[in-house]
Amino acid sequence: MQRERPPSREELRSLPGGTPLLASLDRFLEQYGHRSSASWEIFSPRWAEDPQAVLALVGSYLRGGIRTDPYLQEDRQIEEREAMERAVLRRLTTNPLRRLAFSLALHHTRRYMVLRENQRFEYDRLLFQLKRVFHRLGERLHEGGALGDPELLPFLTLDEVRELPQAGPGRRAELHRLAGERRLRREEDRHAFHPDFLFGDEEPSEPEPAGARRLSGLGISPGRARGPVRVLRSLDEVGKLKRGDILVTRSTDPGWTPLFLTAGGLVMELGSLLSHGAVVAREYALPAVVNIANATRVLRDGQEVTVDGVRGVVYLH
Repeated sequence: MQRERPPSREELRSLPGGTPLLASLDRFLEQYGHRSSASWEIFSPRWAEDPQAVLALVGSYLRGGIRTDPYLQEDRQIEEREAMERAVLRRLTTNPLRRLAFSLALHHTRRYMVLRENQRFEYDRLLFQLKRVFHRLGERLHEGGALGDPELLPFLTLDEVRELPQAGPGRRAELHRLAGERRLRREEDRHAFHPDFLFGDEEPSEPEPAGARRLSGLGISPGRARGPVRVLRSLDEVGKLKRGDILVTRSTDPGWTPLFLTAGGLVMELGSLLSHGAVVAREYALPAVVNIANATRVLRDGQEVTVDGVRGVVYLH
Protein backbone atom coordinates (compact mmCIF):
# COMPACT_ATOMS: atom_id res chain seq x y z
CA MET A 1 0.00 0.00 0.00
CA GLN A 2 2.92 2.36 0.54
CA ARG A 3 4.23 2.19 -3.01
CA GLU A 4 3.34 4.99 -5.41
CA ARG A 5 1.15 2.74 -7.57
CA PRO A 6 -1.58 1.19 -5.40
CA PRO A 7 -2.13 -2.59 -5.63
CA SER A 8 -5.04 -4.01 -7.63
CA ARG A 9 -7.91 -5.85 -5.97
CA GLU A 10 -6.39 -9.15 -7.07
CA GLU A 11 -3.03 -8.23 -5.53
CA LEU A 12 -4.69 -7.13 -2.29
CA ARG A 13 -6.67 -10.34 -2.03
CA SER A 14 -3.44 -12.35 -2.10
CA LEU A 15 -1.81 -10.32 0.71
CA PRO A 16 -2.16 -10.97 4.47
CA GLY A 17 -5.09 -8.91 5.71
CA GLY A 18 -6.08 -8.08 2.15
CA THR A 19 -9.54 -9.68 2.27
CA PRO A 20 -10.75 -7.68 5.33
CA LEU A 21 -9.34 -4.52 3.74
CA LEU A 22 -11.30 -5.18 0.54
CA ALA A 23 -14.45 -5.74 2.58
CA SER A 24 -13.92 -2.37 4.30
CA LEU A 25 -13.26 -0.76 0.92
CA ASP A 26 -16.52 -2.15 -0.47
CA ARG A 27 -18.47 -0.80 2.52
CA PHE A 28 -16.84 2.59 2.02
CA LEU A 29 -17.68 2.61 -1.69
CA GLU A 30 -21.32 1.75 -0.98
CA GLN A 31 -21.63 5.02 0.92
CA TYR A 32 -19.13 7.27 -0.84
CA GLY A 33 -18.50 5.65 -4.22
CA HIS A 34 -20.32 8.46 -6.04
CA ARG A 35 -17.51 10.89 -5.25
CA SER A 36 -14.55 11.53 -7.55
CA SER A 37 -11.51 13.70 -8.17
CA ALA A 38 -13.63 16.13 -10.20
CA SER A 39 -16.98 15.93 -8.49
CA TRP A 40 -18.98 18.12 -10.84
CA GLU A 41 -17.52 16.66 -14.04
CA ILE A 42 -19.84 13.91 -15.24
CA PHE A 43 -17.09 12.31 -17.34
CA SER A 44 -14.77 11.91 -14.36
CA PRO A 45 -14.50 8.32 -13.03
CA ARG A 46 -16.27 7.89 -9.69
CA TRP A 47 -14.60 6.05 -6.84
CA ALA A 48 -17.02 3.15 -7.33
CA GLU A 49 -15.81 2.88 -10.94
CA ASP A 50 -12.13 3.36 -10.09
CA PRO A 51 -11.38 2.21 -6.50
CA GLN A 52 -7.66 2.65 -7.23
CA ALA A 53 -8.14 6.37 -6.55
CA VAL A 54 -9.21 5.58 -2.97
CA LEU A 55 -6.34 3.14 -2.47
CA ALA A 56 -3.93 5.79 -3.76
CA LEU A 57 -5.17 8.21 -1.08
CA VAL A 58 -4.75 5.57 1.63
CA GLY A 59 -1.26 4.87 0.32
CA SER A 60 -0.35 8.55 0.49
CA TYR A 61 -1.44 8.60 4.16
CA LEU A 62 0.68 5.54 4.95
CA ARG A 63 3.74 6.90 3.14
CA GLY A 64 3.35 10.15 5.06
CA GLY A 65 3.16 8.36 8.39
CA ILE A 66 -0.30 9.78 9.12
CA ARG A 67 -1.85 7.91 12.04
CA THR A 68 -4.35 10.57 13.10
CA ASP A 69 -7.77 9.30 14.14
CA PRO A 70 -10.16 11.62 12.26
CA TYR A 71 -12.74 11.34 15.03
CA LEU A 72 -10.24 12.47 17.65
CA GLN A 73 -9.19 15.30 15.35
CA GLU A 74 -12.83 16.34 15.00
CA ASP A 75 -13.25 16.29 18.80
CA ARG A 76 -10.22 18.59 19.17
CA GLN A 77 -11.61 20.97 16.57
CA ILE A 78 -14.94 21.09 18.41
CA GLU A 79 -13.16 21.88 21.68
CA GLU A 80 -11.15 24.66 20.03
CA ARG A 81 -14.25 26.10 18.38
CA GLU A 82 -16.25 26.09 21.61
CA ALA A 83 -13.38 27.74 23.50
CA MET A 84 -13.19 30.50 20.88
CA GLU A 85 -16.96 31.01 21.02
CA ARG A 86 -16.84 31.41 24.81
CA ALA A 87 -13.96 33.88 24.51
CA VAL A 88 -15.86 36.04 22.01
CA LEU A 89 -19.05 35.97 24.07
CA ARG A 90 -17.12 37.05 27.18
CA ARG A 91 -15.75 40.04 25.28
CA LEU A 92 -19.28 41.00 24.25
CA THR A 93 -20.78 40.80 27.74
CA THR A 94 -21.14 44.59 28.00
CA ASN A 95 -22.81 44.90 24.60
CA PRO A 96 -25.99 42.77 24.57
CA LEU A 97 -27.01 43.75 21.02
CA ARG A 98 -23.67 42.78 19.50
CA ARG A 99 -23.67 39.61 21.59
CA LEU A 100 -27.12 38.71 20.23
CA ALA A 101 -26.07 39.55 16.65
CA PHE A 102 -22.97 37.37 17.00
CA SER A 103 -24.96 34.46 18.43
CA LEU A 104 -27.52 34.62 15.63
CA ALA A 105 -24.85 34.88 12.93
CA LEU A 106 -22.97 31.95 14.45
CA HIS A 107 -26.12 29.84 14.67
CA HIS A 108 -27.11 30.42 11.05
CA THR A 109 -23.56 30.01 9.74
CA ARG A 110 -23.16 26.69 11.53
CA ARG A 111 -26.51 25.49 10.22
CA TYR A 112 -26.11 26.53 6.61
CA MET A 113 -22.46 25.53 6.22
CA VAL A 114 -23.58 21.95 6.89
CA LEU A 115 -26.31 22.30 4.29
CA ARG A 116 -23.77 23.71 1.84
CA GLU A 117 -21.56 20.64 2.14
CA ASN A 118 -24.53 18.25 2.11
CA GLN A 119 -25.76 19.88 -1.09
CA ARG A 120 -22.44 19.12 -2.79
CA PHE A 121 -22.51 15.54 -1.49
CA GLU A 122 -26.02 14.88 -2.78
CA TYR A 123 -25.34 16.62 -6.07
CA ASP A 124 -22.41 14.25 -6.61
CA ARG A 125 -24.73 11.32 -5.93
CA LEU A 126 -27.27 12.66 -8.46
CA LEU A 127 -24.58 13.11 -11.13
CA PHE A 128 -23.39 9.54 -10.64
CA GLN A 129 -26.92 8.21 -11.12
CA LEU A 130 -27.27 10.36 -14.23
CA LYS A 131 -23.97 9.02 -15.54
CA ARG A 132 -25.17 5.44 -15.04
CA VAL A 133 -28.38 6.23 -16.92
CA PHE A 134 -26.34 7.66 -19.81
CA HIS A 135 -24.13 4.59 -19.83
CA ARG A 136 -27.02 2.11 -19.86
CA LEU A 137 -29.01 4.05 -22.46
CA GLY A 138 -25.94 4.28 -24.69
CA GLU A 139 -25.45 0.51 -24.41
CA ARG A 140 -29.08 -0.20 -25.30
CA LEU A 141 -28.97 2.09 -28.34
CA HIS A 142 -25.71 0.44 -29.38
CA GLU A 143 -27.15 -3.07 -28.96
CA GLY A 144 -30.13 -2.04 -31.07
CA GLY A 145 -27.88 -0.75 -33.83
CA ALA A 146 -28.93 2.89 -33.42
CA LEU A 147 -25.60 4.15 -32.03
CA GLY A 148 -22.21 2.98 -33.25
CA ASP A 149 -20.33 4.05 -30.10
CA PRO A 150 -22.25 4.02 -26.77
CA GLU A 151 -19.79 6.54 -25.28
CA LEU A 152 -21.11 9.18 -27.69
CA LEU A 153 -24.54 9.40 -26.04
CA PRO A 154 -23.72 12.36 -23.71
CA PHE A 155 -22.74 14.40 -26.77
CA LEU A 156 -26.23 14.24 -28.27
CA THR A 157 -29.14 16.51 -27.41
CA LEU A 158 -32.30 15.04 -25.90
CA ASP A 159 -34.17 15.52 -29.17
CA GLU A 160 -31.37 13.78 -31.08
CA VAL A 161 -31.46 10.82 -28.68
CA ARG A 162 -35.21 10.52 -29.16
CA GLU A 163 -34.73 10.65 -32.92
CA LEU A 164 -32.05 7.94 -33.11
CA PRO A 165 -34.15 4.73 -32.89
CA GLN A 166 -36.40 5.75 -35.82
CA ALA A 167 -33.74 7.54 -37.88
CA GLY A 168 -32.60 6.15 -41.21
CA PRO A 169 -28.97 5.12 -41.92
CA GLY A 170 -28.04 8.51 -43.36
CA ARG A 171 -29.41 10.48 -40.41
CA ARG A 172 -27.81 8.09 -37.91
CA ALA A 173 -24.46 8.55 -39.61
CA GLU A 174 -24.91 12.32 -39.43
CA LEU A 175 -25.78 12.23 -35.70
CA HIS A 176 -22.81 9.94 -35.05
CA ARG A 177 -20.55 12.42 -36.84
CA LEU A 178 -22.00 15.38 -34.88
CA ALA A 179 -21.49 13.60 -31.55
CA GLY A 180 -17.92 12.69 -32.51
CA GLU A 181 -17.15 16.31 -33.39
CA ARG A 182 -18.58 17.48 -30.06
CA ARG A 183 -16.48 14.94 -28.17
CA LEU A 184 -13.37 16.12 -30.00
CA ARG A 185 -14.27 19.75 -29.25
CA ARG A 186 -14.59 18.93 -25.57
CA GLU A 187 -11.10 17.42 -25.53
CA GLU A 188 -9.73 20.51 -27.27
CA ASP A 189 -11.48 22.78 -24.76
CA ARG A 190 -10.09 20.73 -21.84
CA HIS A 191 -6.53 21.41 -22.94
CA ALA A 192 -7.02 24.97 -24.17
CA PHE A 193 -5.73 28.01 -22.31
CA HIS A 194 -8.57 29.79 -20.53
CA PRO A 195 -8.06 33.38 -19.33
CA ASP A 196 -8.71 33.93 -15.63
CA PHE A 197 -10.44 37.27 -16.28
CA LEU A 198 -12.63 38.41 -19.17
CA PHE A 199 -14.18 41.79 -18.31
CA GLY A 200 -15.56 43.85 -15.42
CA ASP A 201 -14.32 46.31 -12.82
CA GLU A 202 -11.88 44.09 -10.94
CA GLU A 203 -8.36 43.91 -12.34
CA PRO A 204 -6.91 40.39 -12.60
CA SER A 205 -3.83 39.54 -10.57
CA GLU A 206 -0.65 39.89 -12.61
CA PRO A 207 2.17 37.33 -12.52
CA GLU A 208 5.18 38.35 -10.47
CA PRO A 209 8.20 39.48 -12.51
CA ALA A 210 10.82 36.86 -13.36
CA GLY A 211 13.27 36.32 -10.52
CA ALA A 212 10.88 37.51 -7.80
CA ARG A 213 11.51 35.91 -4.41
CA ARG A 214 7.89 36.18 -3.30
CA LEU A 215 4.47 35.63 -4.87
CA SER A 216 1.56 37.70 -3.63
CA GLY A 217 -2.05 36.52 -3.49
CA LEU A 218 -4.93 36.28 -1.02
CA GLY A 219 -4.49 34.60 2.34
CA ILE A 220 -7.50 32.38 3.00
CA SER A 221 -6.33 30.23 5.92
CA PRO A 222 -3.94 31.53 8.62
CA GLY A 223 -0.61 30.05 9.58
CA ARG A 224 2.84 29.57 8.10
CA ALA A 225 4.24 26.41 6.56
CA ARG A 226 7.56 25.68 4.90
CA GLY A 227 8.20 22.71 2.66
CA PRO A 228 8.90 21.41 -0.83
CA VAL A 229 6.48 22.24 -3.63
CA ARG A 230 4.37 19.47 -5.13
CA VAL A 231 2.42 20.55 -8.23
CA LEU A 232 -0.70 18.47 -8.86
CA ARG A 233 -2.79 19.19 -11.95
CA SER A 234 -5.22 16.36 -11.21
CA LEU A 235 -5.82 13.70 -8.57
CA ASP A 236 -4.24 11.17 -10.90
CA GLU A 237 -0.95 12.52 -9.52
CA VAL A 238 -1.84 11.98 -5.86
CA GLY A 239 1.01 9.48 -5.49
CA LYS A 240 3.49 12.36 -5.78
CA LEU A 241 2.25 14.10 -2.62
CA LYS A 242 4.21 13.41 0.56
CA ARG A 243 3.51 14.53 4.10
CA GLY A 244 4.44 18.17 4.64
CA ASP A 245 4.58 19.02 0.92
CA ILE A 246 3.18 22.36 -0.19
CA LEU A 247 0.31 21.38 -2.47
CA VAL A 248 0.16 23.64 -5.53
CA THR A 249 -2.77 23.34 -7.91
CA ARG A 250 -5.13 25.40 -10.01
CA SER A 251 -8.22 24.93 -7.83
CA THR A 252 -9.86 22.25 -5.69
CA ASP A 253 -13.27 20.69 -5.26
CA PRO A 254 -14.60 18.24 -2.63
CA GLY A 255 -12.67 15.36 -4.19
CA TRP A 256 -9.40 16.99 -3.10
CA THR A 257 -10.31 17.18 0.59
CA PRO A 258 -8.49 13.96 1.67
CA LEU A 259 -5.19 15.46 0.46
CA PHE A 260 -5.42 18.22 3.06
CA LEU A 261 -4.43 15.70 5.74
CA THR A 262 -1.15 15.07 3.94
CA ALA A 263 -0.22 18.55 2.70
CA GLY A 264 1.65 21.03 4.87
CA GLY A 265 0.31 24.06 3.00
CA LEU A 266 -1.85 24.96 0.03
CA VAL A 267 -1.32 27.31 -2.93
CA MET A 268 -3.98 27.75 -5.62
CA GLU A 269 -4.24 29.85 -8.74
CA LEU A 270 -7.98 30.43 -8.24
CA GLY A 271 -10.15 30.85 -5.17
CA SER A 272 -11.70 33.19 -2.63
CA LEU A 273 -12.42 33.36 1.09
CA LEU A 274 -15.58 31.29 0.64
CA SER A 275 -14.45 28.86 -2.06
CA HIS A 276 -14.48 25.18 -1.12
CA GLY A 277 -10.71 24.92 -0.78
CA ALA A 278 -10.65 27.94 1.55
CA VAL A 279 -13.38 26.65 3.85
CA VAL A 280 -11.83 23.18 4.15
CA ALA A 281 -8.29 24.57 4.56
CA ARG A 282 -9.45 26.56 7.59
CA GLU A 283 -11.23 23.48 8.94
CA TYR A 284 -7.97 21.51 8.68
CA ALA A 285 -5.86 24.44 9.96
CA LEU A 286 -3.89 24.29 6.70
CA PRO A 287 -2.04 27.53 5.78
CA ALA A 288 -3.29 28.55 2.35
CA VAL A 289 -2.90 31.30 -0.26
CA VAL A 290 -4.96 31.68 -3.44
CA ASN A 291 -4.96 33.92 -6.51
CA ILE A 292 -1.30 33.24 -7.27
CA ALA A 293 -1.18 33.77 -11.03
CA ASN A 294 0.38 30.85 -12.94
CA ALA A 295 1.38 29.11 -9.70
CA THR A 296 1.39 25.67 -11.33
CA ARG A 297 3.87 26.91 -13.94
CA VAL A 298 5.99 29.28 -11.84
CA LEU A 299 6.57 26.85 -8.96
CA ARG A 300 8.43 23.59 -9.54
CA ASP A 301 8.35 20.23 -7.79
CA GLY A 302 10.86 20.11 -4.94
CA GLN A 303 11.31 23.89 -4.76
CA GLU A 304 11.43 25.09 -1.13
CA VAL A 305 8.80 27.71 -0.25
CA THR A 306 7.05 29.20 2.77
CA VAL A 307 3.29 29.78 2.68
CA ASP A 308 2.07 32.69 4.81
CA GLY A 309 -1.70 32.40 5.03
CA VAL A 310 -2.05 35.63 7.04
CA ARG A 311 -0.19 37.96 4.67
CA GLY A 312 -1.21 36.06 1.54
CA VAL A 313 2.39 35.60 0.41
CA VAL A 314 4.45 32.64 -0.82
CA TYR A 315 8.18 33.10 -0.18
CA LEU A 316 10.67 31.35 -2.47
CA HIS A 317 13.90 30.07 -0.89
